[in-house]
Amino acid sequence: MEKVTLDITSVCRICFELKTDTRSLFTKENESSIHEKLVNHTNLDLHIDDGGPVTICEQCYEEFNVFVVFLDKCKRSNALFQQFKQNVKDSCDFDSSANYSIHADELNTKNTSKCNKDNLTPSVDTVPLKSAQSTSATHKCQLCCKVFTRKFNYKLHLKRHSGEREWQCARCGAATLTRVLALRHCSPGARRLCPAAGCGSSFTSATNLNIHIRRHNGERPYSCAECGKSFGSKNILSDHIRVHTGVKPYLCATCGRRFATNKLAAHARTHAPRAHACAACPRRFADARAARLHARTHAPPARPHACAACPARYCHKQSLNKHLRKRHGLKTS
Repeated sequence: MEKVTLDITSVCRICFELKTDTRSLFTKENESSIHEKLVNHTNLDLHIDDGGPVTICEQCYEEFNVFVVFLDKCKRSNALFQQFKQNVKDSCDFDSSANYSIHADELNTKNTSKCNKDNLTPSVDTVPLKSAQSTSATHKCQLCCKVFTRKFNYKLHLKRHSGEREWQCARCGAATLTRVLALRHCSPGARRLCPAAGCGSSFTSATNLNIHIRRHNGERPYSCAECGKSFGSKNILSDHIRVHTGVKPYLCATCGRRFATNKLAAHARTHAPRAHACAACPRRFADARAARLHARTHAPPARPHACAACPARYCHKQSLNKHLRKRHGLKTS
């Protein structure tokens, strides 16, 4: 009988099943590896050279993250309760060995009335429980482990993962994440010009302008700890790190396809009905903006952006820049 060789790099160390969506247990993420977290929170006997699988599948990884969040919540709850007991004991000789039952909404009424008979103003030591809970409330994304203190920002973040764009620009029909972005999409506004001579590029935000200026100066301040490759922005570095981890947190709700970077908005257009037809050819498009850009290819002058090194011409400057980089090896800004 022919011996079957199993690729151990595709086997999850936790469920011991053959999976395609796995990540390394020993690659560091945010200064710590999954291996270190597993050892700290479980009794798992796991070593890098023990001969076993060295990966974990996405399902087990997500379950482990939920488990860690629950443990942290238990630790926080225990610390708050111990603090509460100590405050009550210091104020009215609380008997810690006595059996008692009390509801959370009675903490600031029953005990404060017992310990402050001569003072109608509650003691500062009797109310830290509510404030501690409100300041420590966080929302953690189970797909990429980002933590948010505001529920609103957390919900927006989840929409980025799912590709949900419920607001549309009234002028061009482009789908956006929020109503504010939809209103600003095609509205005239002050743009920040690039100070480099002969550039002429402009941007709506200072962040995008600074990233663009780094390209002129050749600055790449963000480096990958895994391979040493450097990048001009933190977001591009975050996307690059997923090359090493194999994480694909962006999921298309229609077809189930996953992406390492946020390409959901462009991908969603492949599922949208192509309601906008070109008057000059049989092609159809999902949004009006794409149809208008395509229509320029039929109207003279159809290709205003010419290559100085060859006869090639393009409708958009981005296409010309791509041509210069790939065909002639020239750097573009």
